Amino acid sequence: MPVTTIKYSTEAGRVSLETLYSLHKDLVFRTAYSVIGNKFDAEDVRQSVFMKLVQYGIPDMSNSAGYFYTAALHEALKLVRTRGRYCIDGEDKPPPEPSTDGSPFEARMLEELLDAMARLEDRDVELLVLFYQKGHTDAEIAMLTDRTRGVIRAALVRARYRLQKILGSEGERQ
Repeated sequence: MPVTTIKYSTEAGRVSLETLYSLHKDLVFRTAYSVIGNKFDAEDVRQSVFMKLVQYGIPDMSNSAGYFYTAALHEALKLVRTRGRYCIDGEDKPPPEPSTDGSPFEARMLEELLDAMARLEDRDVELLVLFYQKGHTDAEIAMLTDRTRGVIRAALVRARYRLQKILGSEGERQ
């Protein structure tokens, strides 16, 4: 997937909000939807990300796609944590069972994984989602997040370790 990078060469030295919105609205929506799984909440996240630009101004960005991906991911995670992984449709109700074609064991494992992911720090979730769910290489993640490949590889190892530690401690309690 190609990454769009904006060169700041307008008269004012900045790109307009309209240009940023038209270039990155789909990226923000897809990122939020991949975390939340609900198109209405993903749209709320998209609005929130762009409203923050209206409120606080457009920061200088060397990698606009990385900025919007990270902003969408953080807003989506904040929404998931705020709602405690429950839908709010006038009343709190548990989410539907994860859809798997396999056994109830696979469904339970998926639920445990999602619970463990919710307990990780944002930066760990970001790396794990980019690597495992989105299928990006460490080089692509480095470009999106403005870090080096070595830093990404080391951070992925640490994120996997933290996830294994959380999953291991849950298994010991049950």
